[in-house]
Amino acid sequence: MPEPHEQLEQELQTIWRHAANTRKASSQRRVEHILRRSRAELSARDLLKFTSYLLSAFFQLYGAVLNSLFATSCKPDSAPEKYNHE
Repeated sequence: MPEPHEQLEQELQTIWRHAANTRKASSQRRVEHILRRSRAELSARDLLKFTSYLLSAFFQLYGAVLNSLFATSCKPDSAPEKYNHE
């Protein structure tokens, strides 16, 4: 099964080849230009998704570290003196 990007690229290529039949001399060049632009848009979208996932993971890790530091700083050192029967 082809990748979603490959399938989209094949569909775009078919559509634009049909549309470009009116000008045979420049149709291949126009098709390649459109496909190049479409690939760039897909790459930008994937990069944006990856960046959002990376930022989300970073802030979750940062929150976990802060939570851990806060929990260790609030832990009582020992039992209060009035409960110590020595």
